[in-house]
Amino acid sequence: MTDVTNAQIPADNLPAPAAGSVRDLLRMEDVKERFREVLRDRAPQFIASLSSVVYQNKALRQCQPWSVIAAALKAAALNLPIDQNIGHAAIVPYKDTATFQVQWKGYIQLALRTNQYANIHVTEVYDGMVKGVDPFTGEIIKGKRTGDKVIGYYAYFRLLNGFEKSLYMTVEEVLEHGKKYSKTFHKSESTWQKDPDSMGRKTVLKRLITRYGILSVEMQKAIRAEAMPDEGETDAGADQPGENAPDWTDPAVVEASMKADREALFPPDEGQL
Repeated sequence: MTDVTNAQIPADNLPAPAAGSVRDLLRMEDVKERFREVLRDRAPQFIASLSSVVYQNKALRQCQPWSVIAAALKAAALNLPIDQNIGHAAIVPYKDTATFQVQWKGYIQLALRTNQYANIHVTEVYDGMVKGVDPFTGEIIKGKRTGDKVIGYYAYFRLLNGFEKSLYMTVEEVLEHGKKYSKTFHKSESTWQKDPDSMGRKTVLKRLITRYGILSVEMQKAIRAEAMPDEGETDAGADQPGENAPDWTDPAVVEASMKADREALFPPDEGQL
């Protein structure tokens, strides 16, 4: 498999050809070469997949052709397939421009590639499954499912060194996030409307990973490559990895975090040394 860790995410300001559709561009030798540079012998398969995705999406066919190529090159640089049936990445139309989006399965794939995660999971939470959230640990108080209504989304990971973290967001919190950052939230063709559970999973998982997870260079590139995260989000800083994020691979950092949690929950008696 091609090592994409150091692959450069293509810029969006690529020179536009005089005319032509996406399929016309894909016939150009210099465009094919761009994909071969990243994907090597897998380039023909990826190009065929891109052609199929565009053919099946009228809105993409109406986008500026070169913006489609630029978005596809970002997916190729991260070695994420754009087939909607796989659900790792997508090329999403925004007005007349195609944008690159990492989907929730794509974030799991990128996390597993770091070889630092023992387990990572995200799921919908249904009626009755959550009694509340522990105010001290942030962990959910589990209950038994009593209905089919989705009330929230839960993400969890455990690193190989034993550090683990989880995050629960209610449906209301996720929808508020979408309304705040997504310009296409209310559009009928938006994934927020067509598949809200998918966006719910992505929102809670992305927030958990960027705040507490180990981010490889590849993962940081993926997050920043989403020029308008979550289908037209205008706040590029939303759930972005911080420059001073803790290094959870360092045992001393993990122990210090656990010690701080213990002291917060069980403060020493007054006068105790």
